[in-house]
Amino acid sequence: MTAAEFVKELGKSRTLFEWILVPDSNWTPERRIRPRFHIRATSKDLTDGVLFEPIGALCYAQTGLAYPVEAWSQAAAILGLLDTDAWQIMAASNDLTWRQIGDLRGPHPQIRALRNQLAAVVGLELAAYTESPSFVWL
Repeated sequence: MTAAEFVKELGKSRTLFEWILVPDSNWTPERRIRPRFHIRATSKDLTDGVLFEPIGALCYAQTGLAYPVEAWSQAAAILGLLDTDAWQIMAASNDLTWRQIGDLRGPHPQIRALRNQLAAVVGLELAAYTESPSFVWL
């Protein structure tokens, strides 16, 4: 399964979950102006507060197997996601959308586009949580 196929499949199961943006618990104000917001979900049929990242959510929807957020690679393997696509999906869902370009940091267009696709397919609004695209870390 490719990232594009994953996004389509996730859209089919989006209504099985409540989708939310969760602030990064490891955020340090001296590193970033704002915390990263992770795309996460809770299942509407589980009442014990299981939190899923997008790969884990789709795995649960398709197989009934629930993996913790940290075990996204296991869920990706069950879904048949390619390693590079799984990493990009997790980078996008965890708001790791910047890259090092020489001595500067700048936006990563492919990861940003994937993050926007993920948010749109699950019905999340990112505008209030994103930094200006012209902002560059020094």
